Order: sequence, then structure tokens, then C-alpha cells
Amino acid sequence: MKKSEKQKWMELNQEQRKQYFLDYYLFPVSVIIIILAIVCFLGWHFFLKPDEENLLYAAVVDDSLDQEKQEQAVLDMQDILGADGKYKQIHIDDSFYLKDGALDKIQVYLHSQQIDVLILDQDVFEEFAGYGYFRSLDELTGEDLAEKYDTDYVYAAGYRDTDEISFEDHETGQGATEAYGLSLEGKNRFTDMTGGYLEHPVFAVAVDAPNPENALKFLDYLMNGEGGEE
Repeated sequence: MKKSEKQKWMELNQEQRKQYFLDYYLFPVSVIIIILAIVCFLGWHFFLKPDEENLLYAAVVDDSLDQEKQEQAVLDMQDILGADGKYKQIHIDDSFYLKDGALDKIQVYLHSQQIDVLILDQDVFEEFAGYGYFRSLDELTGEDLAEKYDTDYVYAAGYRDTDEISFEDHETGQGATEAYGLSLEGKNRFTDMTGGYLEHPVFAVAVDAPNPENALKFLDYLMNGEGGEE
């Protein structure tokens, strides 16, 4: 009479059972475990894992921030905007140095609609405004931000869209002069955390900022610590 697998197993001692398992079951069990792991991995990353989202991305150009204060500002903005720091993120990025080719990086980020805020020196601000990188603050909000924060609007000529075909540039810096920026000079959270390399720091909102409302809440935070959700 042919013995069943269960009977064979019961007649084996401990060492024999171990060898029996290694000989007959280790490979198929390992294959099953690997397949299950792959299925779980793909299921998590393609179906179950929440999408990562930047609730605020602020680019600081040509300045170095105090690391401890920068990290605290990120934590504060996480509280203000309800970010968990993992899937909903806040970035205050001071890695943009023009002498190291940061203009190309900024252009890529702007094109992919990743940047909400740029903080930069006034002369660079005026150059970037001419490229059409910023959104008019008057267009963004009905509030008089210069009056609200007791500071100054910073005006610059924007980019002029035209169908004119010419070897000369009739577009860059040929648009209307508007309030594309707000001065951050004086005592505020930004100047408290900055390395002081920007002589005339200006706050500006990127033209295609994905989170313009959050950009204004960040401005509130920088200027007076407000900006929590209503």
C-alpha cells in the first residue's frame, strides 16, 4: 500500500524532516514567497501607495539659510498647511546658485510647475521678471500686500508675448511693468534665517505656481508668523 505524504512525514525524525523539506519544498516555497513579495510591491506602488505631493516649494536663489531655522520653518509650514512630511511635503530649497548653473535647474522646475515661490536679489528678480517667470501679485490677490506687511512692492517689466518674427528680442523685459515681487528687507523670518548674501531680497510667486494660495501663506509666515488655515 502506497504511503501518503503525511504518513511519510510522521515516520521521519527531526533531521530527516529537515532534509526532506530542503529537498522537496524549499524551492517551490521560495518561489511562492518571491512571487507574493513582487505582487505586494507592485500593488503598493501602483495601486495603494498615496501619491506624493508638494504643498509648497520655495526656491532661495544665491543665499544660504541657517539649517536649524530652515528645518524649523519647514516644520512650521507643515503645521500650517497640514502636511505630513512624507506624502504631502514642504520644501524650502537653498541649493540654487546661479554661478553653478542654477538657471537651467530653475527653468526646468518652472516648466514642470514645481516651484511656487522664488526668493532672490532684486537685480536677479528684475532679470527673471523679464523672462516671464513671475505672476503679478496684484493679479494673485486683491489685498494690498505692501500695505499689509508695511514693506514695498518691487516692480519690474515682464515678458511680452508677440508673434513678431525678428532677430532682435522684442519680448524679454518688454512687457508691462507690474508688481511681481515684494521686498523682504527689514526684520522678518526670512532675514532671520538667511546668511545675508542677498542685499535686496525679493519674494515672488512663480507664474505657474501649483499652490499660489500656499505661497501667500508662506509669505504670511515669513512676514509675521501668521498664515494658518481658517
